[in-house]
Amino acid sequence: MLLGDAVKLAASMLRGIQGKGIGERAEFYRYLKKHPKVELQTARFAYLLGLETIRRLNLVDRVLFEALGTPLNGVSDELLNILRLYVYWFMFKETTLEDHARFMQEAAPLLKGWERRNLEETALKLYNFKWEGLLKKLGDVERISLVKFHPQWFVEYCFRRFGRRFSLRLMDSNNQLKPSYLRVNTLKVDEEDALESLRREGVRLKPVPRVMHLYRLVGSKARLQSSKAYHDGLFTIQDKASCMAVYALDPSPREEVLDVCAAPGGKTSLIAQLMENEGRILSLDSSQNRMKIWRKEMMRLGVEIAHPILGDAANPPLKTLVDRLLIDPPCSGTGSFNVFPGMKWRLDLKVVETYARLQRRILDQCSRLLRVGGIMVYSTCSVMVEEGEKVIETFLNQNPNFELLPAYPGLEAPPLMSHPGPIRLYPHVDGSYGFFIAKLKRVD
Repeated sequence: MLLGDAVKLAASMLRGIQGKGIGERAEFYRYLKKHPKVELQTARFAYLLGLETIRRLNLVDRVLFEALGTPLNGVSDELLNILRLYVYWFMFKETTLEDHARFMQEAAPLLKGWERRNLEETALKLYNFKWEGLLKKLGDVERISLVKFHPQWFVEYCFRRFGRRFSLRLMDSNNQLKPSYLRVNTLKVDEEDALESLRREGVRLKPVPRVMHLYRLVGSKARLQSSKAYHDGLFTIQDKASCMAVYALDPSPREEVLDVCAAPGGKTSLIAQLMENEGRILSLDSSQNRMKIWRKEMMRLGVEIAHPILGDAANPPLKTLVDRLLIDPPCSGTGSFNVFPGMKWRLDLKVVETYARLQRRILDQCSRLLRVGGIMVYSTCSVMVEEGEKVIETFLNQNPNFELLPAYPGLEAPPLMSHPGPIRLYPHVDGSYGFFIAKLKRVD
């Protein structure tokens, strides 16, 4: 493994969450596309180095500020990101003094002359800094914010909504890697045949209770996307919560379904699977790039009844009435901090409310496309009631011709709203993204 290449790649991931960056994962893959000769072992190490630094970014930056005694906004992005990686390196990895020297030696060529000269002195200050003493002088919320690696506003919000014990468990789960799931695609293959193909390729799976065709990944000899079974469309990678939203919709063959904010296509393909490729699916999304991925996925998975529509869900370019409607609008992503930790540092309650306004608009406009007697499912990858329960309560108050149904019979959501029916999933409880799912029927 080449440590210098790993540091350079990990630093690019940190750039992905700065300013108008495209996100840590997207920046990681963009870098690899530009530098295809990076070794697999180096790329894996770099990904974990970057991801875990980003996960702990508030504590990392606080240590930098306290140790250096200077505001970080006076430091160049290049130097700042290398120092961030270094702080994570010595705080959270079992490293020796020789490891620290090697890190500095490999990182120095990535910097300009004057930054390079200051790097060794700065690193020595950081190495000698006793960060544990910092925590003793802090208040409760600020201390928990740093040791659980979440913004203070999020800690305060969770304590208020969920209570202390539940909130601490939620934040702990956000700092752990989420289970991976794959869904067998019965449009292409019998389920047992698909499982046998995966076994032959060294993939070990465990079935997920109550969620048909879904399996939790136990182990794999190689990356799933590089397997022949994946290339042949025998399965797709999809989170448990995403599947459950489609099962709540419960589409049938020969129906007409509208999938709103459909790209990159995981839900569309499961809808087609449950419809046995009979009927029609209208897949609406505003992103041309994401719809390119959607088209490739539909082809790979053998979906024949889905039709792409490029347009704004807040002003849908449709007049057709449908039997079933799935709305999974843009959201804060607070339910996916374990996979996308960089999102934690871009959000605040004002951003959440901006998403909630958009969600209310999309729900209001798209619900008009549902036939009388039709079924609608609204879901978000968020733990915020502003993007779930409150959106639905506002909608029901303004639309008495809709009623709530049990989203997933046998599962009950915590009492966060006055109407029964919706469910909530949490990473530490359900081993999935944090998700809200509500099911409604148009009665008039």
